[in-house]
Amino acid sequence: MVRHDITLTSPTGKLVLTCPSDQDDNERIALLRTHPETLRYLPILPKTMTVEDVIKRRESRLDDPKTLDWNVDIVDADGKRTLVAMTTIFAIDEEYSSGETGILVAPDAHRSGLGTEVLYTVLKYGFETMKLHRIQFQTGADNVGMRGWLDRVAGAYYEGARRDGWKGIDGKFADVAVYSILEDEWREKTKRLLLERLKVEDES
Repeated sequence: MVRHDITLTSPTGKLVLTCPSDQDDNERIALLRTHPETLRYLPILPKTMTVEDVIKRRESRLDDPKTLDWNVDIVDADGKRTLVAMTTIFAIDEEYSSGETGILVAPDAHRSGLGTEVLYTVLKYGFETMKLHRIQFQTGADNVGMRGWLDRVAGAYYEGARRDGWKGIDGKFADVAVYSILEDEWREKTKRLLLERLKVEDES
């Protein structure tokens, strides 16, 4: 059984990324993954999800050596933790030192800057600990918000569109925008841009 025990803390210290486990709030995860705002730009996700579906998905992904998943909790002043996002590095290819990342943020945490902090934390781990050379993002071509973040905030490179690259649950196809960041771009540009956005100093 492949399991990881990698815990990451965001640069502000308010977010903790942990491996999914049987202690998860499965009902909240199901609600997050099926919320209309989540599905708006992810037609490939099912519109309904049971607790059993959450458990099955978690176990199958934890058994995949090419996938690292994290739940993201926000920690309040009393130490109480609340799940606010999920993130991942998947499609890990050791031969080509590459992987793909993505994020789901709870709708009530949208436009809070939380996504930037999560993705900074994951990208830092991917490039500086895993020593990946390339990390890819894929998002719906119509997802103006995520594409704006990739273009303007992260300075990611737009590689182009995969026409009809996703087939939705309803059978309809959708175009996919593909972006990437290389290790030298992370080191020379993206890391600095994200730290400036977060208004924190480089902790490395």
